[in-house]
Amino acid sequence: MELDSTYWRERAAEMRKIAGQTKDPQSKGTMLGIAHDYDLLACQFEYRERWTDPPPLKWSDLRYVFDIKEDCNGKEAIQA
Repeated sequence: MELDSTYWRERAAEMRKIAGQTKDPQSKGTMLGIAHDYDLLACQFEYRERWTDPPPLKWSDLRYVFDIKEDCNGKEAIQA
């Protein structure tokens, strides 16, 4: 199970569905409040999904970009 914006939107919809079937006004209000909070969580997760930076590159990834080779002494040299 992955906690992402879709998960929280589905929980909010489920809570609204249950609230629609509830006759007690206080319980209905509480459930709609919970659904609203789930929507807020979904918005926060959407923000994180859109605006998180990609993971930083590792030195080992750069070896393939610059074609860095190690010589016999273990020192690195860039091949031109």
